[in-house]
Amino acid sequence: MEAFFLRFLATGHGGGRCWRPVATVDLAGIKLHRESSHPSHPLPWKKALFGEQNEGSNAICTLGLFRPIIHPHQIYEVTEELKGENYCSGCRLVKDNIQITKNNHEESFRKEFYLVIIFVNYLHDMLIGSASDLIEHWAVLMMFHSLTAAGKFGCQTRPPIEEVSQAGVVPRFVELLGSPSDYVREQAVLALGNIAAVSLRCRDLVLGHGALLPLLALLNELVSRSMLRNATWTLSRFCKPPFDQVKLVLPTLARLIHSKDEVILAKACWALSYLSDGTNDKIQAVIESGVLGRLVELLMHPSPSVISPALYTVKRIVIGDDVQIQATIEANIISPLVHLLQNAEFDIKKQAAQAISNATSGGTHDQIRFLVSQGCIKPLYDLLCYFDLEVVTICFQGLENILKVEEADKNMGITGGVNLYAQMIDAAEGREKIEYLHYHDNTEIYKKAVEVLETYW
Repeated sequence: MEAFFLRFLATGHGGGRCWRPVATVDLAGIKLHRESSHPSHPLPWKKALFGEQNEGSNAICTLGLFRPIIHPHQIYEVTEELKGENYCSGCRLVKDNIQITKNNHEESFRKEFYLVIIFVNYLHDMLIGSASDLIEHWAVLMMFHSLTAAGKFGCQTRPPIEEVSQAGVVPRFVELLGSPSDYVREQAVLALGNIAAVSLRCRDLVLGHGALLPLLALLNELVSRSMLRNATWTLSRFCKPPFDQVKLVLPTLARLIHSKDEVILAKACWALSYLSDGTNDKIQAVIESGVLGRLVELLMHPSPSVISPALYTVKRIVIGDDVQIQATIEANIISPLVHLLQNAEFDIKKQAAQAISNATSGGTHDQIRFLVSQGCIKPLYDLLCYFDLEVVTICFQGLENILKVEEADKNMGITGGVNLYAQMIDAAEGREKIEYLHYHDNTEIYKKAVEVLETYW
């Protein structure tokens, strides 16, 4: 039978340190045994939690919460009672020059995390009188650091979200969103965001416990910049598609995208882009929230960290129907899109090209003619020179959609038997760029180049 022993390390009592056992946790039966408190050692203001597990001849000390120092894998400073032994949550546990394998380390970590959950519940039963705020602060911070450490394992270690759910920690964090302590609320916000970021199932778990409404209420209060940044980030984690509460969060996001803070702007725009990534009714809800005018301004923001999510939002809106594309035209979004297509760094150009191409795929002939009038043809075929399969494919699709419009006019005798857009491309040496793709390594690109040349020239 495996047992963990939890102890507080008291500090500041006459310059000395002492150990005092507070609980024994039996993982097999999940039993708690409280030992009486020594009257001469009240709960200390500064505490460190550690668990001790005996496995054969090797004693493993796992650390729950210590002051962090710089280390690529988040190593924790260890008290002198542990004689300088170092626990690293990213690579290995070192004790008496023994290295624990990754598998054993993962199992040890999961047991430690489960232990922390149990102990948080144990602390909850102890919340009485003036000590409640102190313990609540510590419990939230401890769990938050454990959740953060869980994320650092990546694909090698699955964060024990099932244990979190079973132990009832998620609703506890939701409750703490209403704490009178700003510090506790902010740590609860971050912890919920970390859980929601693991997977859609975990996100749904958090939303199922009612985290959205108190988070939105918090975002509409006068709070610190740090709180606003973290709460906006957590909201963006909640908005990952599929998400059915679009109309509920849009008023808050419509306000947040007017922030002067670059971090808040970026996170709010990412949330908008997630809400726009869905069916036409969700796209319409985003349009009706009145954000298009502000998106025009954000497309001209000096920071790429803001431009990129704003551009993703626009790119997804123009996937909609022709009515929704017309809304973007009337909001004057096309001009800054073309500007980015011509002048931005490559990654931004690529997303702008995708937005233009999406508009040509779902737009009417008149709407596509408007795109051409804004100068989109030349920057599209200029990108054909890049050795990026995706961007070449995107630009080819957009150009072909544009050429089809004028080909239809040509066949109807409207343009005197010529494709005017093909002439525009030819006059600006764009045809040469298309011919150069005969030598492209990708067979699909080569075939598309031949097809376009044979059809329109």
